[in-house]
Amino acid sequence: MNHLAQKIEDKLMALSPSDGVSDVLIKKSYLAVKRVNYLRQFRWPQRQLLKETRGMRDTKKEKNAFVFAGGPSLRKLDFSKIQSLQHRGFDVIGVNSFISKIKNTLDLKLDYAVFSDPVHFGLRTELPERLKAQFEGDVVQANKDGVKAFIPLRYASHSQFERFACFDDFGNIYSDNVEDITRPLGYYGMTAYRALSVALYLGYDKIYFCGIDNDYFKQIKADKENIAYFEDEHFYKEKRTRRKLSEGSVYNTVDQFLYNCALTFFFLNKFPENRLVNLDPDSLVTQFSKEHGLDVYL
Repeated sequence: MNHLAQKIEDKLMALSPSDGVSDVLIKKSYLAVKRVNYLRQFRWPQRQLLKETRGMRDTKKEKNAFVFAGGPSLRKLDFSKIQSLQHRGFDVIGVNSFISKIKNTLDLKLDYAVFSDPVHFGLRTELPERLKAQFEGDVVQANKDGVKAFIPLRYASHSQFERFACFDDFGNIYSDNVEDITRPLGYYGMTAYRALSVALYLGYDKIYFCGIDNDYFKQIKADKENIAYFEDEHFYKEKRTRRKLSEGSVYNTVDQFLYNCALTFFFLNKFPENRLVNLDPDSLVTQFSKEHGLDVYL
């Protein structure tokens, strides 16, 4: 896809506070066209993979699970206590590089992992070798531990995971669906949110999550040339990573970036409050209770 076509696609796929009725109709129509192409290119040829996923629905009822993303709030947890709870019946689901980076702290074996970024499927060749090695290491760790990975259907043919299940990765931001991963999910393609949806789909009674901090907007700054950037942070990095607002993206201005940050909170309103618990007591994600009786902190 050329640069102009990508810019048009980004614009059509993005929500905007200025959207009128006609804008929404155009975007919904565009989504419908893209959905047909997705069905032809990915879903129909690989329909058997989603049939296997359907067989996993509600197989974890009467169990509880942890979902861990990559935010610095994970530093508040004592993972030896998490491991003890795992031995007592809790499952542990990791997002992206959690599976390999947690090994620096504790030899914790996940029950499931969720990946959805192209880099985990060898599709981001422009990345620095250090980052490519990190993401390749995630795949190696999953295979070494025999962990089943949930991955996007569109990347199934590129998968190096030995054990995997697929989800429908065609997002429909106008949908309220967050629990059936065999249908379009109602938010942008954030891996951490997809992990929550996987946990809901599997049927866990309670889902305790941490590392979904959604607070990188607090680090946004600009220099005298009006180049805006923010500092990204993960639990496994001592230093923050400075990132410019994406050039050529619809989020390349501060107002657009902050609006997109607001949407990450808005999408969480679609998730069921009664099944999710936020383990970070200081989190800005206030849609879910932080009350629980688990001993999980340092």
